[in-house]
Amino acid sequence: MPTKTKSKTKTDTAKLEKTFTKDAVPPTDEYTWFPSEYGDYRIETTRWGMYRSLDTDGQALVIGMNEQAVHTMTPIHMFAHSPEYDGSHDVSVRADQGFVEL
Repeated sequence: MPTKTKSKTKTDTAKLEKTFTKDAVPPTDEYTWFPSEYGDYRIETTRWGMYRSLDTDGQALVIGMNEQAVHTMTPIHMFAHSPEYDGSHDVSVRADQGFVEL
């Protein structure tokens, strides 16, 4: 015995085209770019509440707990990865004294 099925409603193609046009989607490429001598970068918040910087290619550069620290370290990081880098930031600030004599 055949069962009765619900008939499908006709889709309004004009309504769908209006909904899924590029103009209906907000642009995602509107970022605040910060200039640096070695390239531009932007800062974004991660889902854990930290901050990270990204270059124009989308490559992650520096991650930190506050935004000012990321702003401070990103140009240094970009300089350290540039061809002109002279090794000036390759110095240890202190020696590690990790043991105690008993």
